[in-house]
Amino acid sequence: MRRRSHLACVVAVLGAALCASAVGQSLHPKPSEVEWTQPSSPAEAHQQRPLGSPAECDRRYKHAWELIRANDYDGALEEFVWLWYATDNKVSAFEPAIRTPIIQSIGRLAPYHQPTNLKFTAVLDELEQYVRSHEKAYREWTDWADLSRAMGQEERLIRLYEERREPDGSIKGFDIHPYALDDVIEVLLERGRFTDVGRIEADIVGQAQLDLAMTDMMAAEAPDVFSTADLEQSRHDDRQKVALLYAVGLAAGRTAESQQIAALLLAKYDSVDSRRALVEACLRVGVTPDTVPRWIGELKEHGEDVTDLTSALADAKSK
Repeated sequence: MRRRSHLACVVAVLGAALCASAVGQSLHPKPSEVEWTQPSSPAEAHQQRPLGSPAECDRRYKHAWELIRANDYDGALEEFVWLWYATDNKVSAFEPAIRTPIIQSIGRLAPYHQPTNLKFTAVLDELEQYVRSHEKAYREWTDWADLSRAMGQEERLIRLYEERREPDGSIKGFDIHPYALDDVIEVLLERGRFTDVGRIEADIVGQAQLDLAMTDMMAAEAPDVFSTADLEQSRHDDRQKVALLYAVGLAAGRTAESQQIAALLLAKYDSVDSRRALVEACLRVGVTPDTVPRWIGELKEHGEDVTDLTSALADAKSK
């Protein structure tokens, strides 16, 4: 159900490159020289600093992993701190693309290196304080969600969701930025909280309509950017998201709305792929409406192997 991927495909141009020596002086302190439990001051943390060049960022990212393999975790932390600030692009929540592997790498190092864990937990604390009072700070929201997940601190996402949801379970407006809400939804799904996911969108039918229209809008707005394969993958993702929305809607007791969602999906993509997506979503969520065996039957009529679906349905009904 993530929505970032639609926008993340658009290529952005990085800002001006940094001189390596200047960056080293301002952002490259040794772990022994600073208190790693402290983040930057709030005034510094949310200003646009000069960005590192793509070549320099790539070189230092690779060097960080060379240091990890050499068991020089302090040195790796030094590189990741530099990279964190050198890729902190306030203009885009998606560029530079290397920021995602940087965050994932920080998360991999943190459990084995207390200074890394302390430093970036402090960064998370500061980010969380900031996003709570800046609803449209998309870079900070994105970093807060991604870094929370990378470092195994998903409880931050759940805590804010539970604090800010409406009495009906929905999230209003920018109470949680959409770029972070995607991650909230993923964590809830991982924890089997399907009913909660089915309540997050106040208008699940409207959300399904938007999801089904997204790829066509992308293709119309940027016809020369996306290949046929890109668009087909995006339509596949759209079908998966809408099918899951149908299933979690059922889990939340929103039967009439869910029926509308299934009708919208099959009207847009009347295919075996859509029916399989709907069945698989229902089985994942643990709901087995009468439509599930009917769709399995239709898949079989079209020559599809439904052995796995039939077996999973039998298991679900036996529980």
